[in-house]
Amino acid sequence: MLEEQIKVLEVLEELDHKIDKIKSEQAIYPAEIKKLEKSLHEEQAKITEQQNVINELTVPKKEIENELAVDREHVSKMSQRLNEMKTNETYQAALKEIANFRKTIEEKEGKLLLLMEQIEEATKTLEARQKVIDEQQKLIEEKGKLASTRQKELGGELTTYQKNRDIELGKLDREIGRKYEFIRSRLHGSAVAKIEAGACQACHMRLPPQLLIQLQRGDKIHNCPSCKRIIILPTMSGHSQAVHQ
Repeated sequence: MLEEQIKVLEVLEELDHKIDKIKSEQAIYPAEIKKLEKSLHEEQAKITEQQNVINELTVPKKEIENELAVDREHVSKMSQRLNEMKTNETYQAALKEIANFRKTIEEKEGKLLLLMEQIEEATKTLEARQKVIDEQQKLIEEKGKLASTRQKELGGELTTYQKNRDIELGKLDREIGRKYEFIRSRLHGSAVAKIEAGACQACHMRLPPQLLIQLQRGDKIHNCPSCKRIIILPTMSGHSQAVHQ
């Protein structure tokens, strides 16, 4: 009977709504994790850049430290030899050389201090970024566990709904079932719409009076002239009637 077919369409529409909702939720978790992983990769790239900055500063720092060691050793030896100088001329020349080296050492120490400060700041930035990465990795791990648990729950619900859907779809006449599936695939969603106040609740198009009269007869199934969905008219008994051209 047509009335039974209408009831099946309503049940099928509700099942498909639940199935679509589950699939939408299932798609959310991978998208969220992918977004977090993208952010993590960006932070990891910044870590690499920051490490490169530190490495670039470390090279001249080591060079200056080596030069300072040599210069200080030279000044130490020159100072020890001052008492060995036999003439005032050579003594003054040695003092001048020591003074020049000490000036050079002072300049290099200034450069070294600046490099050390820059390295310290860069290291602090590196540590801060590493902390962000650690937090993001922890968040991804937690989200992954929650997503895995929820996906299993959704998978179980989806299997149940799909089995019930197959059962309900099997109750429909072949032609009605084929049309239902075609409309649903074409519209990527609901294939059934209720009629309220003379209008389709899916596209809000008012139905022609003649179609409403045919719908009230409840002797065949029709489509909405606008959106082509199967239209169902609530009756006084609380059941529904459907319309399909």
